[in-house]
Amino acid sequence: MKISIVVMMADKGVIGFDGAIPWDIDMNSGLFKFSTFDKPIIIGRKAFEARGELVQNSLNVVVSKTKFFNQINCITVCSPTEAINTLEGMKLKNKEVLVFGGESMYRAFLPLSSTIYMLRIHQSFEGDAFFEINPSIWKPTMFAPCVKNKDNPYRSEFIIYKRRLSKFPS
Repeated sequence: MKISIVVMMADKGVIGFDGAIPWDIDMNSGLFKFSTFDKPIIIGRKAFEARGELVQNSLNVVVSKTKFFNQINCITVCSPTEAINTLEGMKLKNKEVLVFGGESMYRAFLPLSSTIYMLRIHQSFEGDAFFEINPSIWKPTMFAPCVKNKDNPYRSEFIIYKRRLSKFPS
């Protein structure tokens, strides 16, 4: 199973503030939707609640120790390990699993990931949740500027990062 990260990140690595995303961008359009369509999603409870809805056309696996979500196309598990074990036990037609946040899910899954799909927002926001890319580990392989419009009022770009190959065998 291939694990990839999906993240929206503003200046200074900000991805959230006070349990919410500090900007309003339609994530159900363009390259972002194309990259996520029909792939299983792993998302932490707080990120899921901040999002306010399921990721469309995907199986949503919500990691939560405190709540159970009973919705169509939604499974609740207690840990990142249980999320992976649950998905590995299913006959999924798409073998790429996307991690949608929040910060603790990114920390748990980043070492296991091979790709990062990022919407990089060139705007400053107050934040208390952050994401960092180490350029010695991750290399950008695709850039696509996003058009400012009613769904995306900020200068931004869609970037795909791939994990660099290690120089030393493990």
